[in-house]
Parts: sequence; structure tokens; C-alpha cells
Amino acid sequence: MRTLNLFTAVIVAVSFLTISNQVIADNTMIYWNDCVNIYRMNTDGTGRQQIITGMDSGFGLAVDSFSNKIYWTESYSRIRRANLDGSQIEDVITNKLCTTVALDPINSRLYWDDSDKLYSSNLDGTDIQPIENLEGLEPFDIEIDSAGSKIYCSGMSENIYRSNLDGSQFEYYHSNNLFMSDIALNLRDSKIYLSPFDNEQIAIANLDFSNMQYFTLPNFRNNCIALDLPTNKIYGGGWDLDSSSGYIWRANLDFSGYELIANNAYAVNIAIGPVPEPATILLLGLGALITKSFKLRTKSQSL
Repeated sequence: MRTLNLFTAVIVAVSFLTISNQVIADNTMIYWNDCVNIYRMNTDGTGRQQIITGMDSGFGLAVDSFSNKIYWTESYSRIRRANLDGSQIEDVITNKLCTTVALDPINSRLYWDDSDKLYSSNLDGTDIQPIENLEGLEPFDIEIDSAGSKIYCSGMSENIYRSNLDGSQFEYYHSNNLFMSDIALNLRDSKIYLSPFDNEQIAIANLDFSNMQYFTLPNFRNNCIALDLPTNKIYGGGWDLDSSSGYIWRANLDFSGYELIANNAYAVNIAIGPVPEPATILLLGLGALITKSFKLRTKSQSL
């Protein structure tokens, strides 16, 4: 009976994960900003919506899928957030020279810059803490590896930096005179993707910056990148060299299957985020109940 219960729990858990992942994948959207507005659309380029308007020098962008929030920097002086549909805009960080923002959803922390220093805070902007040993970097982009407790940062000095979340064990990689403007982490495969600003190339390396490889985009200069790991896709934004028009593109993680999915879309930053439905929450609850029930039954049988 115990074996049957275990088998049943495994089948239910696998089914639960498959269905819930599909629900999330079906609602994943691309978010991007053009310094003035923030937009979103489906991952195939359809259903474009303008959700935030009239920004003053908006740049950094991050999506918190757990809390259904979008964060961005604005006016080089503050961080703001809103619901994923653009409603309920509020200030989170003010009177700071912010240009980039990153999320650590597991620990509910926000990472951001103030001039040449890095800080973290709660998601609502409280409990601001400086990150020691990370001064003078002039960061352009920040990415967080929550599970590995690492922070990655691109800087104006053509270097890529990595350290623990508290700033210890600092290390860097010199990017061969390429200004790496954007970073995306593929923690599943232990890879980091790097996008040089205004350049046709995108680099892929191991998380320790070893085995750096470069891929050239066809007739296209790129600004920003984002990964959608459940579908094994990479998305990017920039402009076409011939027409100077803004485009958003996507490809497989190995850069096969490259295609343009949106035109007249000039992106200085891009992010991917699921838009959870009530069904997702229900499935998560069922999964938790099944797991708890199985643990209790196993414990009672062992007594």
C-alpha cells in the first residue's frame, strides 16, 4: 500500500507540475521599455499593449512574477513599481541615482545602484543595505543568482563582475574591449548570456566566465536580452542596420531559429514574466496539499 501511495503521489506531482508549467508558459509575456513607455506583448509578438506612459528617462526593468509586479528606474533618481498591467504605480526608492534594478524573489530583496555603488532593500524599498566591496563599478546591469547567492554586474569599464550577495569573493572578467550592457542568467545550464551594447554579437559563457563564445546576429545591433527557459528561448531588442528601425527578436538558446517578432519596438531593456492565472494558484495549492498529505501518511505508517 505504501508503494502504491508513493507511486500515486509521484504521478499526481508530475501531472501537477506539467499542467502548472503549461499554464504559466501560456501566459508568459515580453516586457520592454523605450525610455518613455513600457510595453508588453505575447511571446510570439502578438497582443502588444502600452502599460506605462510618460516616463522620464526610464531605463532599468525587472518583472517579479511571484508578486505580479513590474519594477523600473526613472529619471536617474528613483525606482517605481506597478502591477503587471501598469496599474497602481508607486515609488519604491527615491532620491537615489538609480539606473538599473534586479530582483531576488526567493529572499524578497531588490538590488539597485546609486551612482557607482550597489545596494539592496526589501521589495517595498525599506531596509536599505549597502553591498560592501562593490564600489566604483559604475554598473549598467545587475542579475541575481538567488540559489547560488551570487550577484553579477556589468560595468562601464568593459568588465563583468561577480561576487557573493554580501560583496565578498569578488571576481571579474575583462570583456575584450566590448561594453557588455546586458546580462541574462541561465542557471539551469550554468550559463551566462552577455549582450555588448550597440553590437551584432552576443556572448555565452559558463557562470565563471570560462569558455566564452560569440554569436553574430544577422544585420542587427542589439541592446538587451532576456531568457525564457521553460521554452528554451532567448529574446532581444535593438535595431536593424539598414532601416534603423527598432525590433524585438527571438531565437533558441543556441541561436538557431532566429526570427524578428515585432517591429517599431525600440527596446533599451527587456524582461520576461509569466502572468499567473487563478488556475496556477489553485494548482500550486493542490500540489502543496498532496505533498503534505503524503508526508503525514508516510509518517503514520512508520509508527
